[in-house]
Amino acid sequence: MKVVTILGSPRKKGNTATVLNWLEEELRRNGHEVERINAAEYELKGCVECFKCLKPESGYNCAQEDEANAIYKKMSASDSIVLASPLLCWEFSA
Repeated sequence: MKVVTILGSPRKKGNTATVLNWLEEELRRNGHEVERINAAEYELKGCVECFKCLKPESGYNCAQEDEANAIYKKMSASDSIVLASPLLCWEFSA
């Protein structure tokens, strides 16, 4: 099984990254292919609710000129997605 993990923390060696490492190691031990995406390393803009991503003629791609489409392709090609986000001010990161 191909698994994409997405680290939503800007701290590559923080608590969220540590817990995600534990999960990734266990997945690899069980024979799964794992690819991590560090969201902080990508240029990502906020959603403007244009709904282009929902339209087949757009290829289900985002209208924003950022790197989100590359992440979407990796997510679409995977069998499973794991989102790892720290709690910042008692909420998940954007």
